[in-house]
Amino acid sequence: GLFELAVVLGKKEVLRRIDRTLGMLENA
Repeated sequence: GLFELAVVLGKKEVLRRIDRTLGMLENA
């Protein structure tokens, strides 16, 4: 359903944000 879809998209967004944050830390 829509809720499951929102959960999946939310997880993807969180993982992408964490990945970007780790990348910035490595470059600092």
